[in-house]
Amino acid sequence: MLSAGVQVILGGAVASGTVVGAGGFLEVDSNAVASGTIVGAGGVMQVTTATASAATISAGGVMHVYSGGHANGGTIVGANAVDRILSGAVASGIVVSNGGLEYVASGGVTSNATIYAGGEEFDDAGARTVGVVLSAGVQVILGGAVASGTV
Repeated sequence: MLSAGVQVILGGAVASGTVVGAGGFLEVDSNAVASGTIVGAGGVMQVTTATASAATISAGGVMHVYSGGHANGGTIVGANAVDRILSGAVASGIVVSNGGLEYVASGGVTSNATIYAGGEEFDDAGARTVGVVLSAGVQVILGGAVASGTV
């Protein structure tokens, strides 16, 4: 349990099953992989030129995916759980529900997300999203964003 501490994963290293609690900060960088990470209330995970696979961002947790970062197959669930896909970042197969938010910034790309009841994907101007499945969820698409294949 990473609480009120910092863990940095670099250089192709792999971390599995890390739990990030209140005040905890997990940085995944330089081609490293974080698999099965759980980020809880007050915890933060940052992914840059690296991969987060099957992360769970629960109520009050935040994941920032920066340029060169990939988020694959994660779950964003609970009030104020946020996944931020920023410019140059890519997310695939994210599931959002029950108060969770996937925010896609200008230059960010997301594909094959599933948005369930209470979940939201917010596509800012300049974002690109492909193949979103809306299952009683909400997708907000601002002018200048490109969304294709929404079901």
